[in-house]
Amino acid sequence: LDRSIEASEARLRVLIETAPIGMVEVDADGRVRWWNRVASRVLACEFVDDPDRPEPTFPEAALTGLRELWSDVERGGPLGGRDFIDVVIAGRPRILTAAAAVLPSSTSSAVSFLTLIDDVTNHREMQVELRHAHTMEVRGQVASRIAHDFNNLLTLITGYAEILSRSLQDNERDLEMVRDIQATASRASLLTTQLQTIGRTMAPEPIEFSPVGVIQSNAEVIERILGDRVSFTCVLDERAGNIRADADQFEQMMLNLSINARDAMPEGGELRILANSSSLDHTTAFELGLSSGDYVVISVVDTGVGMDDETRSRCFKPLFTTKGPFNGTGMGLAAARRLVQESGGVITGKSVLGRGTTFEAYLPVIDPMTKDQCVTVVPGGSRGSATVLLAEDDEGLRRLMSQVLQRNGY
Repeated sequence: LDRSIEASEARLRVLIETAPIGMVEVDADGRVRWWNRVASRVLACEFVDDPDRPEPTFPEAALTGLRELWSDVERGGPLGGRDFIDVVIAGRPRILTAAAAVLPSSTSSAVSFLTLIDDVTNHREMQVELRHAHTMEVRGQVASRIAHDFNNLLTLITGYAEILSRSLQDNERDLEMVRDIQATASRASLLTTQLQTIGRTMAPEPIEFSPVGVIQSNAEVIERILGDRVSFTCVLDERAGNIRADADQFEQMMLNLSINARDAMPEGGELRILANSSSLDHTTAFELGLSSGDYVVISVVDTGVGMDDETRSRCFKPLFTTKGPFNGTGMGLAAARRLVQESGGVITGKSVLGRGTTFEAYLPVIDPMTKDQCVTVVPGGSRGSATVLLAEDDEGLRRLMSQVLQRNGY
């Protein structure tokens, strides 16, 4: 009988110590009598059976709720778990869940409770993130469908504006207004492209190109976007190498980063765009989540208001913006991160409040294109006399294309 009891107790000890949940026995006053390793880890406190050591106890934020749980269980209430939110353990707020039961005692009439306790913080955070990801997926799909239809309308606007501009060459005043229409439509087209990128419905078209060349060709546009209050300089290493990415999205990324920098400098400041090559060793690449090798590093550095830690941690999330309603979409940085990741790179953000922000995009270098890979397109004449069968399900676009073809002799 003794051996049987010892074997049973040994099995019970193994069960308690290997259980994936914290187990704690407490008396009626909440004093801990014993607990297992998991409970010690959950509560960040080691239980030592030593009268000279202070008794371990539950965190104060959970103790009141636990006493209510023990009281309910003693009166025959349900054993079900209860959640305790923002319980500070080891300096960090945690979410705990607990259940309890009355332990029988054959030696005394004193009541004790077995309390099962677990830290479910990570599980709850994952549930929240999963719900958020699902919501963002639905929003992205809806936004992409709207962007597709809106793009058709923009095509009509830009198409008819182009036809009007050719008819108003002698009327500079009206021609200027048409150009404003074209510029506004171009900005709207940029927005719809971002919507499609966020929704993943527009497949990227990666090609090999020099990012330095693209930045140089857009330098004048960026300078106009920044305005007179912002000093703009480029430091570009033409030997930085080629990358493989979607060229249109890369241009949009540079424009978005420049616009964000301008908005972060309402009183003016300085914007620098740098491009250089960097060879990452194994340690540096591992810290960035990349493979070691050669990269083109694109840096956008401003002297604006900067970001606090919370804003910086959320700045790449879709639809997150600090610019207020009607001033920002919250899609520029999210689209930039998607482009860089799809190109095999990574983008990072560093910022100091009141001193500015730096975004760095690491894009892997590829071998330069050979002449055999390059395709030269020779533009031909636009006028002709053939008959064209025009197939387009959108009536407005069909009319526009028909007019363009007829104006060119078809």
